[in-house]
Amino acid sequence: MTNPPRSAELKDLYSNTVFTLPGNDQYYEDDPTNLAAARARRRWVERSVSSGRLLDIGCGCGHFLAVLNSRRWSAQGIDISPLAVRRARQRFNVRCEARPFAELPDSWRGCFDAVTMWDVIEHVPDPFAALSGAASMLRPGGSLFLSTPDISAIAARMLGKRWHYIDPMQHLCLFSRDSLIQLCARTGLRAARSRSFGRSYTLGYLLYRVGYCFPIPGLRAAASASARVLRSMRDLSVPIMLGDIVGLEAVKPAREVT
Repeated sequence: MTNPPRSAELKDLYSNTVFTLPGNDQYYEDDPTNLAAARARRRWVERSVSSGRLLDIGCGCGHFLAVLNSRRWSAQGIDISPLAVRRARQRFNVRCEARPFAELPDSWRGCFDAVTMWDVIEHVPDPFAALSGAASMLRPGGSLFLSTPDISAIAARMLGKRWHYIDPMQHLCLFSRDSLIQLCARTGLRAARSRSFGRSYTLGYLLYRVGYCFPIPGLRAAASASARVLRSMRDLSVPIMLGDIVGLEAVKPAREVT
């Protein structure tokens, strides 16, 4: 990236722009599809770590925190967006705060059994610094769980520049599964397991993305018109299982026995 955005630019983008863009309310704030995706991720996490302290970096509107069992998890989240944090607290009464990723308190270091970064790493201008900071929050033997669009997936290769995760404003860095594993290794984390995720989207959001990814004359207008005509169906959940989201668990080495 030749001109990465400054911290102030990112804060403004996610405070005042991203969550209010046309179509994005059908993604970030749609509770049924986001909660379903969060439950799938929780089940995957709990195969390795079933309880403990958890930090959700980039918690967004709080969907992942909302599906955690409070008797098993002491969970908290951070997000750069005060708007998202406010919504998370109001809708789900979860513990989270608006804080830039680069300003994690020293008192949190080495305190968490699990750190999650769902669909976050592609949004930051310095992924190595972000992962290093996340790794420092883990206790020895703790696990980092993250997901991100997989540029090596078959769907990504077939769609090319029309791939729906190519979004220069929001997605600053894109990874293959192998490059993500290599990046984790640079931070001292050992890749333990990976998988592909699909998810569901609302029909309204899918129509919006069709118009965005395929700027054919008249197509965007047709997609917008369809969304208006099908207003009663715009919240219909549509499963999209392209396998172009990679999930990775990376483990912090246990402290050596002396």
